[in-house]
Amino acid sequence: MNYMRSSTRSLIKEQSARSHLIPVDFLVEDLKAKRKFRFLSRKLGSFVTFVAIYVAVLLMDRNIYGRSVARHIVSNALVDTSRAASGITFANINDAGTFWDWLINSFMVVMYDQYDSDGIPKNWDELFTIAAHTRIVGGFHLTQTRFDEVNTTDPANSNDPCFNATYHEFDMACYSNRKESNVSFGYVNYTDEGAAELATLDMFKYSNNATIGIGFQTYFLRSYTGGLAEFKKASLMRAHRWIDRQTKQVSLTMPMYNNNLKIWSIVHLTVDFDLAGGVTPQCKIHVTNIEPYDFKNKKNIIRSILEGIFLGHVIYFFLLELWDICVLSGGSWKVYMARYGFVNNMSDWANILVNFAIVLWRYFMQHNEVRKQMLELESFDKYIDALSLAQWDEVLLAMNIFNMLLLTARTLKYFQVTNGGRRLMHSVYGAMPEIMSFLPIYFAVIMGYTFAGHMLYGLQYPEWSTFFGSLFRVFELNFGLYDPGPIYDSGGYLSATFIYTSNIVFCILMLNVFMAIVMSTWDQLKEEEANKVKDRLRYSKKLSYSDMIHLVMLNEDVVDSLIDVAMDFEEAEEELVTREQFVKAFHELGIDIKPASWERVLEWYWVREESGNSIGKVKPALENDASTKDVMVIKSPRDLDAQLPLAKKEKKPKRASAKVAIDTDTTTIPPIRLKATKTKDEAALKPEADSSPPAAAVPSNTDPPIPSAVAATGSALTNNAATESPLQPAVSEVKVEQDVPQPPAEPPLPADEHVQIHPM
Repeated sequence: MNYMRSSTRSLIKEQSARSHLIPVDFLVEDLKAKRKFRFLSRKLGSFVTFVAIYVAVLLMDRNIYGRSVARHIVSNALVDTSRAASGITFANINDAGTFWDWLINSFMVVMYDQYDSDGIPKNWDELFTIAAHTRIVGGFHLTQTRFDEVNTTDPANSNDPCFNATYHEFDMACYSNRKESNVSFGYVNYTDEGAAELATLDMFKYSNNATIGIGFQTYFLRSYTGGLAEFKKASLMRAHRWIDRQTKQVSLTMPMYNNNLKIWSIVHLTVDFDLAGGVTPQCKIHVTNIEPYDFKNKKNIIRSILEGIFLGHVIYFFLLELWDICVLSGGSWKVYMARYGFVNNMSDWANILVNFAIVLWRYFMQHNEVRKQMLELESFDKYIDALSLAQWDEVLLAMNIFNMLLLTARTLKYFQVTNGGRRLMHSVYGAMPEIMSFLPIYFAVIMGYTFAGHMLYGLQYPEWSTFFGSLFRVFELNFGLYDPGPIYDSGGYLSATFIYTSNIVFCILMLNVFMAIVMSTWDQLKEEEANKVKDRLRYSKKLSYSDMIHLVMLNEDVVDSLIDVAMDFEEAEEELVTREQFVKAFHELGIDIKPASWERVLEWYWVREESGNSIGKVKPALENDASTKDVMVIKSPRDLDAQLPLAKKEKKPKRASAKVAIDTDTTTIPPIRLKATKTKDEAALKPEADSSPPAAAVPSNTDPPIPSAVAATGSALTNNAATESPLQPAVSEVKVEQDVPQPPAEPPLPADEHVQIHPM
């Protein structure tokens, strides 16, 4: 019972606090906010489903854990460890000598090793395996690109950077990076045997055969003689200087397959030689799955089903955007952009295009010629250049990464469904103009310190030797992520000036200015939000979870029609609107809506009207100083209909003027005191006017018409006599008594537009 009483009191308090006249501007703004909430909530469900399916498909397809294990095993066996007596690893290569030492004494030993880790000879099916499970397919391919040699004394090369006007007579060799050389080369020890031996080595000659490979290249294939011929060939290449100072890059490619995980590992090692004499080794091990639709594996069946659902979502989003443009926006791009916002529309289309690109790329990747050759392999002794397939897979990975970042950015707008998320996003959007005016200053300072650091530390520290490397170091210094100790100790007073000023500018000035911009916008929006909360509490109902679900499931035409009606009042320069005005204007549109749903919509702003013919709606109000002892005596229900003819209430206008604010809660009927005398024949009711001057007539737009059958039964009148009308102040209790002496009759009230009760 206590709960029921408290609930009733809170409901009455909420109803009494809400106004019956709603400002039109508030109504338009609030309805648009509800439409946006409905739009985001509807798209949020499909968006969450889409992201969940997409992430599941991506994780199943990439198989990050299995690929990382395979990659780690291959990298540890071929790159990170060494079989050479010198202990050279791939990362320690710094010249041609160390490259040959690593290749011949470490890499090729691992490939052609015929003994396992216990020193026991391997079985025939264990040869050419890494860590007992990853098989080498065919062997490895070694290629080279070379710098172009330029004659520095030829005036025709005066436009080339190699041309030297100062030392052109010194006859120095100069190599250009503008184009690659295809001239045969090789070192001959000035003997006929050496020249004949060099002529048999095809890797010193440029090949134009696309079947075997283009460029200076050679193959080291699988051998069941322990790789004797391959070791000899590598020694000859070293002796005839296959790598010299004209070498630009050496590339090694080797495909490998793990039958347990059904994945391919393509090892791609490169050694770059720059014109300054530096050597940079780089290792890339691509791991890919060329059999994603092998339905013998149940995992692939599940993933294929999820991919079908993913494709269905992409098509659904595409058709939904076309529907918004062609139907809801009438084919107008301006209406489409104004309806949902430029940023929102562009992000939706970008996501659709990226997803379609992923689907198409995956389709063409499955029809790649290299993949077909790898699937048609009859023996692992045949070499297939799988690097192109690995590059296709890398592009697919990059597209998925970009798509994930785009989905992350799109997720931010769905935070606006909640009040806190909406305030946060509005603070970001509100601060954008000031942030955009601040960013040029910020980037100018960043660029200045980047160039200064690049020139000051570029010669001593590799991380400062390039412009983009210096930019990243300044970015780290901006957020305190870079340790300035080493550069402080080696730079002298210039370094100290650089470090002190950068910390003052970045950590004290720039970051604090940026935070001040964001916080000032946050405080401003917080104050505006507080004002909006007051208006919402005064003019609208706080939506419950069931109301939110009803709003989300509401037809979009109904929501748009509600906004159109509100905007019509706004165009008519109305300031306030009542329930009756809004209902009439909406019904004129002819939109079909269920009565229960329509009543819930009206409850967003107006209190539900009570049903039935309650006596509290028609009883006259008493003055505050009226005595509760003034009563009337009723013998039978027929007395009211027979002896008290009721006057009709004045017809109210169709639409109240918005310029005159009418408070319907204070409108009352002039007080009338009824007294009755009991006669022998029938009871007669006689009105007695108040002795005070008659109150001025105040028209009321909210007084309901008095029903003719208001006194159906005497008991109903007695029980409902104390019921207060929600449109009038509290009135005195009406009691039923008998044999009350009748005072002298007073003159009746003058007839006006109010309800009058005439005596017999």
